[in-house]
Amino acid sequence: MHTQKLDNAHRDAALDFLFRHLDSSMVLYSNVSQYGLEYAGQPGQGEHFGAFSPQGALLGVLAHYWHGGIFLQAPDEPVRVALMQAFRQQATRPVDKAVGTAAQVESVVKTWGLSAEDFRLDSVQQLYRLELSALKPPEDGRSQHCRIITPQAQHRPLLERWFRAHFLESLGATDDDDLTRTVANRVGQLLAEEHDWLLECGGELVCLSGFNARLPGWVQVGPVWTPPEHRNRGYARILTGLTLKMAAAEGVGTAILFTDNPAAMRVYEALGFQRIGDYRVTLFKQAVGQ
Repeated sequence: MHTQKLDNAHRDAALDFLFRHLDSSMVLYSNVSQYGLEYAGQPGQGEHFGAFSPQGALLGVLAHYWHGGIFLQAPDEPVRVALMQAFRQQATRPVDKAVGTAAQVESVVKTWGLSAEDFRLDSVQQLYRLELSALKPPEDGRSQHCRIITPQAQHRPLLERWFRAHFLESLGATDDDDLTRTVANRVGQLLAEEHDWLLECGGELVCLSGFNARLPGWVQVGPVWTPPEHRNRGYARILTGLTLKMAAAEGVGTAILFTDNPAAMRVYEALGFQRIGDYRVTLFKQAVGQ
């Protein structure tokens, strides 16, 4: 086995490998498909490393993205170890998060000798999958008084308030100027990409849901956010169900998501999602590496 930094000449091989592990590679596959394998400092881009068999077959892919996070897809532990060693030798930027299956994130954590006190968030979440032919959309009367809205520029103040609250509550963010910049960038991306929707019920905006990765035939659901004052009324189920119904009408056949929230699990299971594995999100208190 040997490792090397990947470039766009490896794009087809990387996509073929990631497609075989798509349930836990949606973001990796989506970003490689849209932005390639080379890094020029732009959102969506990252430096990529690959591990190859003696026969030249790709065995694993590691991405170090523009935002400092590592996303790893390497099912076999020796491959993960080799990729992490190669990455540490060639890394040019620090790492502040790791995302992937629990076993794969553990390989990242072990590389730097990190433990629980080094994390501001460490969540092993449930990974869910739904074939949209089995979608169970809400049938109660509340959905008849609601409609989907595509966010526009006039919704920016609301979206920035919601994302700030989401990052603080769900991701353990620090309420500072860095968060203000992160939120502004995220909302700008949302408005540009049009992969997210708002739910309006009774003339009031009550929920946000979208797709954070989208491929031919596949979507990954997220983020889903209901402000505290609108919770426990079924809005997340209504909006997620409606957006998945729209996706199915456009030819999407499979949806993926992950969550560690018991209430969210009940929502998704009511829509027909089935648990298929785990997914770990680990955010470091201090960045490590170069």
